[in-house]
Amino acid sequence: ELEWIKMTMILQHGSTEKPSILGPVGHRGRFFLKITKILNFPTYKIHICEDRDGRQATFYNIRNKTDAEIKENDCIAFTATIARYKHYKDTVSTYLNRCILIENKGSA
Repeated sequence: ELEWIKMTMILQHGSTEKPSILGPVGHRGRFFLKITKILNFPTYKIHICEDRDGRQATFYNIRNKTDAEIKENDCIAFTATIARYKHYKDTVSTYLNRCILIENKGSA
């Protein structure tokens, strides 16, 4: 899997430095991310996150069976599928979908 990420980075960005993506498209796994910003719209929310290495990710909605409130600066554990990557202003962000909250650890 790491080799696949390196090849993706070379093809997309010409470098094998530390990957700025969370994994290959289609990968379903567990993530632990900090919510850095929540953008509220009438019918949905966009959650902008980052991991401990500063890699960015975004997702729209998250299934939350516990109804625990998710706020900016909270650290959450959840499962999700990597859907695609977005490149904006020299930053690569991983877009996640099918998000299911496991636990909200609160703010650090």
